[in-house]
Amino acid sequence: MRGRAPAAAVAAVVLAVASAAAAPDPYCEAVLQGGTGRGAPGTSLAMAVVVARHGDRTPANILPDEGAVSWDGCGTARTDTVPRSTAAFGGFAYVPAPAGSAYAKAMWRGDCADGQLTARGAQQHATLGESLRARWISSLKLVDPIPESAVLSLRSTDIPRTRESAENMISSLLPNGVAGGGPIPLTRRPFVVEDMIANPKKCPRYKERWHELTDSPKWRTREKGRAALRQTLDSILGTADVDGWGKNPSMDHYFDALHCRTCHGKPLPCSSTQCVTPELASDVFKEGLYAHGHTHGPMHTPTHTHAHTHTHTHTLVYPSTHPSTHARTNTCMHAHARKRSRARTHTHPHTARAHTHTHT
Repeated sequence: MRGRAPAAAVAAVVLAVASAAAAPDPYCEAVLQGGTGRGAPGTSLAMAVVVARHGDRTPANILPDEGAVSWDGCGTARTDTVPRSTAAFGGFAYVPAPAGSAYAKAMWRGDCADGQLTARGAQQHATLGESLRARWISSLKLVDPIPESAVLSLRSTDIPRTRESAENMISSLLPNGVAGGGPIPLTRRPFVVEDMIANPKKCPRYKERWHELTDSPKWRTREKGRAALRQTLDSILGTADVDGWGKNPSMDHYFDALHCRTCHGKPLPCSSTQCVTPELASDVFKEGLYAHGHTHGPMHTPTHTHAHTHTHTHTLVYPSTHPSTHARTNTCMHAHARKRSRARTHTHPHTARAHTHTHT
């Protein structure tokens, strides 16, 4: 957003929005923090950049046997910007498995789809938008309450949960709309040219770096150290021969399936003889965070690449006199922590346009 007050640019506003519940785990609900101050005297706000991941969602990786767990809380908020008749349309639900069906264990229960933004996730981004508005517009008066649409830009990856997260955030940030030119569109790109995800077609060097890391002695040693953990998990979950699980060296599927349950206060999965214990789940979370930090952390990814393995929704600010690639290099601070977002304002010598990003 283009600033209006000459007094200063916010030096660092760090906002954390996460996936899920009232648990103290920052993966589930990171603490929403305030800013730390203004820019130097005589500076003015040139641009504001919001980089965020999607809000709370259901698991994207489904167990062979989900048990009696039901994933509800998405209601009618399945698709974005579709007028709905609450009198005739009551939301979504999956057909219950017929009695004795061989597929009963694989049947999904509830009104949510896998990987879908929940009502809680939508509210998280609404809260983020409200917090930004309270600080930037109401308190510091750095931005006009109804800014010109020409200085705004909204971009997302083409994933429902990221699009809906961006919608909720911008609607709360600017509840009175924008001036001139009508509402701002949410822009997207085909995945083949998307540069807000880890895209080897767009960045061949990313794939090379991935193999360099996962073939390293340090990584191999860590993999061997968690072999017993994976074997125990596969025996409980029935995932030993399932693609993406036992056949994949990544811990991501286990991490996702178990963390979503703990964030939502749902029981951990069991086999007929054994259950995943909280201690076992904690070991999975430690391994998942280790792997994620090493594959996506700044110390392990070259700074000249734009490599992320998550879907992102962005609200970006590009100087009008520069191409977007130059501006992104100089102004975007991407959040590497899972389920967190960062918002910062920057001083810039050129006229700026405001953009917003949301990461999945």
